[in-house]
Amino acid sequence: MHIGKTSVRLKFKPGAQGSKSLVEKYGGRLGRVRCRYYPAKRLHYETAEITVNKDPWIQKKSNTHAYVPVHWKEKDLKTRIKTAAEKWNTNNKLRKLELKGRTVEG
Repeated sequence: MHIGKTSVRLKFKPGAQGSKSLVEKYGGRLGRVRCRYYPAKRLHYETAEITVNKDPWIQKKSNTHAYVPVHWKEKDLKTRIKTAAEKWNTNNKLRKLELKGRTVEG
């Protein structure tokens, strides 16, 4: 149901005044309650975030890439890394390397 442009004026955490009846209904599954207003039709309605599923999250390996700084004078190192690197990050002047089977010495 789409009713047009609305504005959120109030947000409640579970257990706060204005959300207690929803806490009784949904318990620990309640995430947040919002009061929305639709001025064109003079409507007020409440929306509730409810957790419907909770599964363990399996994170991918975080050390799959490394960012390597290369000084412009290090020509040999620059060419070696340039061939292996995925891309150049212009914001922080680093080369992004994928670490597939590579060892990193620090």
